[in-house]
Amino acid sequence: MNSQHWLRLAVTHLNVPVGNLLTTDQLALALRQGTVASLSNNPDAAALISSLFTELSPQLILHAAAEAKADLLHVEQLYQESLSASMPRVADWEHAVEHML
Repeated sequence: MNSQHWLRLAVTHLNVPVGNLLTTDQLALALRQGTVASLSNNPDAAALISSLFTELSPQLILHAAAEAKADLLHVEQLYQESLSASMPRVADWEHAVEHML
């Protein structure tokens, strides 16, 4: 399987309603860093990443994070950042990672 299969799947899903605003490299970087701060010059891509947890299954996010070589603590930090950006809590994500953190 291609080394960016899950990242491409996630980005494709997030881009569907808006066009090609987000790249796999941008998502991978945000997952590794636990923040969208590096996308300050691209607020549309940052907003798409903030919707990651409400739009995608925890399994897809975890697979994409593994491909990006992101650790779970940074992915959880990205989730917490999305909550700070007024995104809703995602019970599926919280349950999926509660015993791993």
